[in-house]
Amino acid sequence: MCELLGLDPLFIANEGTFVAAVAAHRVEEALAIMQTYLSIGKPASVGHARIREFSPVLISRGLGSDQPLDEPLAAMLPRIC
Repeated sequence: MCELLGLDPLFIANEGTFVAAVAAHRVEEALAIMQTYLSIGKPASVGHARIREFSPVLISRGLGSDQPLDEPLAAMLPRIC
């Protein structure tokens, strides 16, 4: 939905969102541990690290394109809470 609205989910308020970088061989163990906590919803693996030459971080967008992750150029959107 963010892509359709032209918003970047990495730079808007996402209260209650948790992202963790976990070694590939520990992903299933980490998911199993997180599933024991009912209040966090259903945890899922949403990406993986791979070697890239031109950008330290590359985001695979939902519409099929890969895009380098740049530093934000302006202030983040304000939190509404």
